[in-house]
Formats: sequence, structure tokens, C-alpha cells
Amino acid sequence: YSEIYWNDMLIGGGQGINAERNAKTTSLVSWGAERARHRRQGSNAEQTTVVCEDVPTKIEQTKWLPEEFEFVTKLMINRRPLTYLEWGVGTLTSFYPLLVSDDVLVIDGNAATCEKMAKEPHVGCMVEKEKRLTFYCPEEWSSGNLKLQKNGKLSMEMADEDVKAAMEDYVTEALADALSEKPNISHFDMALINSNARFPAQLALRLLPFLHPDSVLVMHNFWLRTEAYHPVLEYYDVIGYARSAVALKKKVGELSAEEERTVYRKYMKKEHLTSLDIV
Repeated sequence: YSEIYWNDMLIGGGQGINAERNAKTTSLVSWGAERARHRRQGSNAEQTTVVCEDVPTKIEQTKWLPEEFEFVTKLMINRRPLTYLEWGVGTLTSFYPLLVSDDVLVIDGNAATCEKMAKEPHVGCMVEKEKRLTFYCPEEWSSGNLKLQKNGKLSMEMADEDVKAAMEDYVTEALADALSEKPNISHFDMALINSNARFPAQLALRLLPFLHPDSVLVMHNFWLRTEAYHPVLEYYDVIGYARSAVALKKKVGELSAEEERTVYRKYMKKEHLTSLDIV
């Protein structure tokens, strides 16, 4: 049954049954976005002149498979998140933040990508009109070592200390600096580490102290990257999945508050990187 989606991608470029199912999920996003707006604005929701989900957009498809897009959409509608973090900008930035009642923080290592996405109508509306979506995508990184190749990966020829400095930039400093611009956020109800984010396992562990026990972390291409994501399963439980989009909750009571803040540092070394991040 599910291989009809693969066939459509391979043969028809996703314009057949994939497009049909995605169109239905996009309608579901609009439905969920309206309810998120009502939770945010209360009795004033009907009088608002800013309805970001109704702004025309050219983005009608995501790069995820339809089951994955639908799974996370339904998950977010049911979870009703107040706060949301997205690490790795993509077409989904036009959809999932609409389902969040309050603040959205988006982090990426490519400033040009963020600038382009900020011009997308849904996203631009949330940034300029609602003023609840914030990008953190610096053009310059503090260490100067986050020099990604065209494939978005670090070079194996980099010295160990330079790799560690690059990881500190992207994993440690990026979140700290981004949160300094949103001091009202202390925890995220939901977070997404997209498949184009660097150092995904380290990011997941970095997020531990910023997630409530009931918060949900979504990671993409999870089952395709079990070697890279193995450390994640030491500290998170899988609560659901569709294809390679996996929903996780952190394990409760296994780490002290201090250990939650620092455990990611065990993996901030070149030896813990895989072909996802370094070639």
C-alpha cells in the first residue's frame, strides 16, 4: 500500500497521489491554524485582520512523504503547543509554525536560506504581522570554524579542535544566543530537528533541559540514520512514528538537572560524528 507513494515520487515527481494526500493535510493545517489562533487571541480572534493561514502561498508540497507530513500535523494539532523550536529551515517552516499558539523559534546555519524563507507569505506574516516567529541564522559564527562544504558537511581534513569549535557554534551557542533574543521562552512544548540540521544527535541531547516531561521532539530520517541517532535512544523514548519521522519524549528521572544540561558534551567530539556531518 505505502509503496504507491514511492512510485509516485519516482515516476511522477510526487504530483499524483502524493500531491492529493498533501493537499488534504494542508487543509488540515489551515483548520488547526485557525484553532491555534483562537487559543492565542481568545474572544478577539473573529475580529482579527491578520489571518496568516489564509495568505496565498506558492508552497503546496513538502519534501517529506505524505504519511510523515500528516503524522506530525495531527500530532501538533492534538498537542496544542504554545512554544515550538525548529532546527533546520525547510518547506515545513511554512506549515508547522501555524499550528503553534504563541512563540516559534527557527534556527539554521545558512543565513541565505532563512532570508529566502522569511519572504514566503505564511512565514513573512508570522514574522512581520503576528511578530511571533523569530529566525536565528547568523551570517558569521563566533569561532569562524563552521565552514560547511556545498553538501552542508564539515571536511574530514579539519583539525579536531576546529571541528569541536564548529560544533560549539552550532549546538551550544546557537541555542543560547537564539533564546537570548526570546527571553520569554524557557521551554519548548514541541521541537523539530529537521533532516537538514547539522549534528542532530547532539542537538537532541542539547535540548533535554529545554523540554518538559510532556514535551515532544520530532526528528526526521530517524530510522535511516540509526548509527547517528543511537545516543538519542539512550535519553529519549519513541512514542510514535510514520516512515522516518519519529516522535520522542525524554526519559524522566534518569538524569539530574545538571546532567541534562551537560550530557550532550560527551558527544561533542569528532569521533562521535558520522557521514551525516563530516566527509
